[in-house]
Amino acid sequence: MKKFFLLIIISAGLDAAAQRVVDLSKPENINIIRQNFYIVGNEPFSNLQYVKVIEGTPFYSDNWMKGTVYFDDGTGYTGLYLKIDMLKGDIHFRAEDDKAMIIQAKLKEVVLTDTVTGNSHHFVNSAFWENNDIYNGWYQLIVKGNASLYKLNRKIMRENKLYGSSTTEQQIETKPQYLLVYKQAAFPVKKWKEIPEILQDKKIEIADFIKRRDMEGKTDADYVNVVEYYNGL
Repeated sequence: MKKFFLLIIISAGLDAAAQRVVDLSKPENINIIRQNFYIVGNEPFSNLQYVKVIEGTPFYSDNWMKGTVYFDDGTGYTGLYLKIDMLKGDIHFRAEDDKAMIIQAKLKEVVLTDTVTGNSHHFVNSAFWENNDIYNGWYQLIVKGNASLYKLNRKIMRENKLYGSSTTEQQIETKPQYLLVYKQAAFPVKKWKEIPEILQDKKIEIADFIKRRDMEGKTDADYVNVVEYYNGL
């Protein structure tokens, strides 16, 4: 329990020179953590707050996934089981006794790995992009290149009170939000037709590509194809 509990209580105030990933599943790393971090608070998670949800999920995945977390200085911790609460923005951590805890330290990136397929899912916290127009949350990297595409599975909770009853039911809807990182700046894509304007150095080529393919920006594939086309120019 100790080696897992230490993840939640570690501080983000670490030596910026330590650019490495520490495997918390290895017992020999316990002393390293104790020497380099000081203890802060931790918070247990109660499923009671979602007990009224009858449709949808607040999480990126309801299943615990192997994960690695990174601080702003690039130092990471792996050997964990995590969930991302996309509704509240919390990162949940499974302790050795199977209790769910919320990581209190400020994280920049999270990588989740599906143990069945082996696929990895890389997320970046919007707080680390300097743009107030960006909707807060964890954005998943979809395409990486000169222009990088990120997607936020934005969660919206709706509550309905049953007729003649004091019982309230909750439904969680998922709406995608897309974001482009281009020339070291982050641009939220509010409308599909904005993409050629964002990728302005190839504006004409992108607009022509979208027109020829008759794309409307209704699927992930449309966004992926446009960004991959730009990166290939």
